[in-house]
Amino acid sequence: HAELERVRTTGYAINDEETDPNVRFVGVRIDLPGDRSTPSLILGAPTHRLSLAAIPGVATMLAEAAEQIAGVA
Repeated sequence: HAELERVRTTGYAINDEETDPNVRFVGVRIDLPGDRSTPSLILGAPTHRLSLAAIPGVATMLAEAAEQIAGVA
């Protein structure tokens, strides 16, 4: 429950080597009008290329891209 609350608060989810060794993922929701599904935009990279410190900035870029996608969908 704490992780879900963190995602709601920050607006992004992180997978820090949970499914793939040495790989991190950052994901954001794409809010499509009237869409009952929950599409997302995800970026994955090797841990040496995507530091924990870089995640908030990457999440911001993904959120901006998700807004653009939602705007044309």
